[in-house]
Amino acid sequence: MKRKTEDDFSFIKEQYPILIRALQDSGMLSFLPSSGKLGVLGLDNKEFPVPTSQDLERILSENRKLVYQKRKQGFTELLLTPLGMAFSRLIEITQSRIIAHAKEGKILKTRRNPNDPELFSKVRIDNPIWIWEKIRLALDTPQLTYFPKEYSRGKHLGKTKKEVGQDRSICPISGWSIGLIEPIFHSSPFGEGKEIFGRPQLMEEFSPREYLRIMQLPAYVGETGWVLEDFLTYFLIKLETTSRVSHDRWDENGLWLTGSYLPNLIPRADIVLVGFWDSFTGKLRISGHRTGNKFRGWGARSIVRLGKEGGFLQFANNNLSFQKSSRKKKILKK
Repeated sequence: MKRKTEDDFSFIKEQYPILIRALQDSGMLSFLPSSGKLGVLGLDNKEFPVPTSQDLERILSENRKLVYQKRKQGFTELLLTPLGMAFSRLIEITQSRIIAHAKEGKILKTRRNPNDPELFSKVRIDNPIWIWEKIRLALDTPQLTYFPKEYSRGKHLGKTKKEVGQDRSICPISGWSIGLIEPIFHSSPFGEGKEIFGRPQLMEEFSPREYLRIMQLPAYVGETGWVLEDFLTYFLIKLETTSRVSHDRWDENGLWLTGSYLPNLIPRADIVLVGFWDSFTGKLRISGHRTGNKFRGWGARSIVRLGKEGGFLQFANNNLSFQKSSRKKKILKK
């Protein structure tokens, strides 16, 4: 058996053409009017060409130590997220693909086990996406904060969408995050998470505030919480490649988007975005809750951002203050 090395990126590179095909099939990627390259349009019609296979190989090489470490911890699935893409376009594409798949009778629920029976999901074809209006108005504005260090008004140290798209530690290719995620469909239920090479898996039923503290511990270095663009891109990819919806709330699989924060959305409350499929109403829902809330069956996911010359690993080392040992144990054990 061939020994895994820091320079073995084959497990990621072989996913690239499949991912690009899914993004094309979804309508997310198109040939850009000025450059003629495949990519997405951002605010003010700014063009963001998708990372090429050569870009991917270079970024993997620059992050070889982080990739090697995180692969051992279970991060083996590639996710390309267009953080520079305008939300209006991303939501429009998501809605059109849900409708198209529903009309073809190709929308299935996610199965927890391979032997579970196939179940079709209800879909509200006339209006399959619901977004809290206050959040809809905040999207694509500086009001939406990315990757806060804490949920605190005026002290969160987060970034705007424009800043994120230009930050090469997060988007090594302008407007695009290159990330690794765990190949899972459900978060681990509370008390059932495993420790893999020194990293405890994130489990359900913590609050966003607790998840943010957990992801600042050394075992999670290089990782961030998901943002709304991650969730919508992942939802589209799984819909195109498996015909399944993702993160069904009624399957106890709602998702906290801990990297998407609205500190001033409503008075006296800090809001974190949530995303989930609602199989009861047949809608994809984007909403928000207070940072201290926790619900049964709701979890968070993280993504390893591969940036230029160390990426988010370097960003984390420069900006995150890790908790003391006793505090770490208390958070992880709840």
